[in-house]
Amino acid sequence: MTNKKIAYYILIVGFVLSLFMHLNIFKTDLIGVHLWRQSQTQWNINNFVDQDFNILNPRTASFNQGKDNIYRYEFPVMQWLVACFIKIFGNNILVTRISMFLLGLFTCFGLFTLFRQVTQDYIISSLATFAFCFSPIFYYYTMNPLPDNMALCCATWYLVYIMKLKDNINWKNIFISAFFLLIATLSKLPYIIFGASLLVVLSKRDNFHVAFKTLLIYALILFPALLWYVWVIPGWNGNGIINGIINSPVTIGRGVDILIYHFHEMFPHHLMNTASTILFLFAVYFAFKEKLFRSYPFQILLASYIMCIFYFLFEFPMIEMIHDYYMMPFLPLLFAGVCFGLKKAWYLNLYIKWAIILLVLWMPFLTYNSTQNNWSVEKSYCNKDLFTYKNELRSAVPKSEQCIILNDESIFVFAYMVDKKGHIFKNDELQIDWVRDMISRFKIKYMYSDSRKIDEDPDFNQYVDSLLMQKGSIKVFKLKSTI
Repeated sequence: MTNKKIAYYILIVGFVLSLFMHLNIFKTDLIGVHLWRQSQTQWNINNFVDQDFNILNPRTASFNQGKDNIYRYEFPVMQWLVACFIKIFGNNILVTRISMFLLGLFTCFGLFTLFRQVTQDYIISSLATFAFCFSPIFYYYTMNPLPDNMALCCATWYLVYIMKLKDNINWKNIFISAFFLLIATLSKLPYIIFGASLLVVLSKRDNFHVAFKTLLIYALILFPALLWYVWVIPGWNGNGIINGIINSPVTIGRGVDILIYHFHEMFPHHLMNTASTILFLFAVYFAFKEKLFRSYPFQILLASYIMCIFYFLFEFPMIEMIHDYYMMPFLPLLFAGVCFGLKKAWYLNLYIKWAIILLVLWMPFLTYNSTQNNWSVEKSYCNKDLFTYKNELRSAVPKSEQCIILNDESIFVFAYMVDKKGHIFKNDELQIDWVRDMISRFKIKYMYSDSRKIDEDPDFNQYVDSLLMQKGSIKVFKLKSTI
């Protein structure tokens, strides 16, 4: 059997194993770590299906302050494509889950292609890709609706085509690499940092005209991303990602705590796992020993890695110890290191080769044990009654009716769980006289509430027609139609 066939068998085993390890998640509704961002994304998808198919109008659940529910953040190319699949195959969370999983497989195949270009070794590339499949962060988010999945996938394929340019400036590869960088950037703005690799490629060329034409092509292809973000960023009021550490400084003590967390937890146990970290450290040792920084492919990847570090430092206050998916740009570069560590160790002797095989086989167990709890009510950090009584709460009010909803810190999760849009409040901020205003101006007829401070206020009772339902801490009210 050729090395190429063995490599593809390793890939198939990794993909099938990941599929079976995720089987119980495919039909599971949204739940778990960062349910906030997941439900926001799924609202975009659902509203493309049910309300407005215009890709320029991503919508959520909130009509607060009488505005429409359009919320333009990243360009919703992934959400729109998933909506297309839902229109074809039916409105079911299974379609979203399958779409995300297939997108993850395409990312894996992109990394395999990249590793093969760099190492010229099928076996090593497939083992490194197998390791990437079981990166805990990738393993978890590859099942969940996050635009970061599309950005990561396209950034990976961008690196594939940039690496093709190291030997020959091919116009076809320039166009394809620029297109992937465009989709990555539209899907998630920070992924523009991968463009640093292009500058390394061009710096190796003496032909000014070729470099100028290449930059011009990139500028023209990336122009839609510039237009989108120039249009939408002014509406991102209160979003800390824009100004990063400039407007949200971190104390020295807190900064040290965050860095310790990332070095002791994030990189070795979330982005990678213990087995992959061992191989990555092996790569770091040989990189310094063999002065790998002189290698052209290494310099191409290093440029993006350095920009990732600057991005991390700039978004330090937002990433903190919470937003692990903000760290996903590091994944292709970390696992390129794992790939190099595999290559250096694999050919040392037979005993180390068997040790590497055991390390690789250990990876799925490590990742499964560290992530299985992520799909849990406890990790969702919202009212548990939303999960316990989800179906009853959804059926209490017609889906077409806008409602008052409180309390929902996220503005997305409560509304998603009860499958209702409307006017959403947090921290008991709903003022009683606002209820009258929403009844008269917006013809609101129903209210969901887990706030006893509001719904037990005597002044609120004047607007209540009846209590339709109480499930746990959540009450559903029918409001008076006339005041």
